Amino acid sequence: MTSLSRGQLALKVVQRPSYYEGSLIKDPVENSTKLEPVSAHSLHQIAPLPFEIAPSVVAEAISSLSRAGDTVLDPFCGSGVVGLEAGLSERTYLLNDMDPVALTIALARLRPCDLTEVALWLQMSPLNAPASLDGFDSIFSAFYDPATFREISALRRQLLNKSDRLSCFLRGLALGLLHGRGAGGFSVYSPSERAITPEQQFELNEKRNQLPDYRAVAPRLLRKSAMVLQEGVPSILFKPEHRSKITQADPRELSHIRTGTVDLVLSNLPIPRHRTLGNGNWLKSWFLGVKPNRTTSVDFTNASSWSVKMNEVLVEAARVCRQGGRAAFFCDRSFSHIEGGGGTKERLLTLVQDELSFCWEPECFLSIPEPKVSITGRKRGMNTLRFRSDPEGLLVLRRK
Repeated sequence: MTSLSRGQLALKVVQRPSYYEGSLIKDPVENSTKLEPVSAHSLHQIAPLPFEIAPSVVAEAISSLSRAGDTVLDPFCGSGVVGLEAGLSERTYLLNDMDPVALTIALARLRPCDLTEVALWLQMSPLNAPASLDGFDSIFSAFYDPATFREISALRRQLLNKSDRLSCFLRGLALGLLHGRGAGGFSVYSPSERAITPEQQFELNEKRNQLPDYRAVAPRLLRKSAMVLQEGVPSILFKPEHRSKITQADPRELSHIRTGTVDLVLSNLPIPRHRTLGNGNWLKSWFLGVKPNRTTSVDFTNASSWSVKMNEVLVEAARVCRQGGRAAFFCDRSFSHIEGGGGTKERLLTLVQDELSFCWEPECFLSIPEPKVSITGRKRGMNTLRFRSDPEGLLVLRRK
């Protein structure tokens, strides 16, 4: 072999593989179209929010794209699914969101308490104290019996503005019980995906011929905590060497994260179809004492400015991600129904290739095989309400 041919061979060996498409599942069975079921940790039951990715898919993505000891960042963390799966797989997690409701649930999920602590607190904290019923008839009477509302108000007062771990955990538990379809919640039968308006709830009550009945708060909180903690509190979440953090900040300005310290950015990006949720967190916001869902996350669901804002997110992600690290984003099929077509995958690829090629290069697209992991039975369409993500796959970018 001549020196020239040896040089050509060496160049060929170190050349980076071109962009490719594959499957998120490792070694899929021939002709198989099903994602292997993976039981999610019981902490995922605390209070799921709309448009979240199934924990089994998140776990697969983390194990495929990172190693134990790596740092995983989710700039749009929602209720913390990525954080919990990262922690359980011995990764450091950095979670960020603008929505205080989402961050409350994420904090409860990732800083859980022992069941004994919850039981002792409920035993020592009276929830039957007198409470004002101002606004009850016009706002809350469609959802709650007066006695139930007094107990919810007492619970709210005792937890409001407290930052200790037990208070944060109880707040997260309560958010998952404020409305729902089952008898285990605080409210009469009501959609669990979002809190409908009082007027809509009055109509639903009339249609179902139902009236709010008394539902004791303490035993329901205890039962919920038992369900969430049935697999115990993972000690790995509290190891000091993980240096994990949960913060509220604009994902375009993560100044609290040092440059080049993140190995994997993994997130389910907000897209225009998220607007179908509307003001569905108003009950949760009331319980937390914050203004109803008026965060800047709404800006990221504006179709006309989505690419501009996502450009800024990816630039900041490039700053915090180390050279050779990755950014991976779940790509939702339903984005293709918004203004001119093209799903999340196509829009992100165009953005990277046209404007961000100096810091990111597309590495691969890992599809999520059928059946669709999380889709409602509702028909697709511009005017239908959908509350679950329908990811076609994961677009992976590599940091140059």
